[in-house]
Amino acid sequence: EIRDSSLHQFMGVVVVISSVVALAVAGVIWFDVTNSLSAAIHSLSFRLLRLSVWLPTGVAYAFFYASRYNVAAGNVESVRDDLGLTSGQFASVITAGFWTYAITAPVTGMLSDKMGGRKGLLVSSVGTGVSNLVLGYLFHERKAGFATFIFLYSLNIFWQGFGTSAVVKVNAGWYTTLERGVFSGIYNVLLTSGYYMALGGCPVVIATLGWEYVFLIPGGMLVVCAFTMLLLLKETPEEFYKQLAAASSGTEDDQAPLLESGEGKGSKGSKGGYGSAS
Repeated sequence: EIRDSSLHQFMGVVVVISSVVALAVAGVIWFDVTNSLSAAIHSLSFRLLRLSVWLPTGVAYAFFYASRYNVAAGNVESVRDDLGLTSGQFASVITAGFWTYAITAPVTGMLSDKMGGRKGLLVSSVGTGVSNLVLGYLFHERKAGFATFIFLYSLNIFWQGFGTSAVVKVNAGWYTTLERGVFSGIYNVLLTSGYYMALGGCPVVIATLGWEYVFLIPGGMLVVCAFTMLLLLKETPEEFYKQLAAASSGTEDDQAPLLESGEGKGSKGSKGGYGSAS
């Protein structure tokens, strides 16, 4: 909890830590494009194309985390008193969300796998975003009671389950088996920034803007991410090149060299790759 007398000092710390987090995220993005392993397999144009595919999914997943742990970050005395809720009621909300995820994740994961990674991410982003926007609006209007709080927060967590398997499905289509281990580390740096947004950023948001904005900000950003993914996201390079060929009135023969599931079918022999570097 932040008191007025220490708010400026706390925000100074937040600015420093936020800068470090931003530099770390920028660093891993740069490494993804420039690392020697990927450079030996793929052309620069393909690596930049791949970045435009996975970066919106990573930002969306970071905001999944922010909208998952925002309630825990807001479980402080000043917020509870303002809402007329007890710490036990806040704990019940958080517990309901965790159990919702535990029970429904196998089902939402299966559905996401059947509908495809792109659709799964769009469903997850829109569902999670709208749930948070509605909850933030109701808190702003002082219309969110305890039961409404539990229901909408649990619904928010439910929609996130569609994105969990979807990001794995999409990213696996763009990385060879040789690259996936390194990429997992890169991607997790971006994801864990969501923890910081919730646990480090939410106290500042509450102190400066108000409690409802810990839902309105991630909710709005997830809607933006959904729109971005609608425009840019392709599940596989094959899908991208097919659409590119169709837009150019070409045929599938016009596509760049393709590889299947990251196993050597590209123009770099056993490594496989798209637009391989020379």
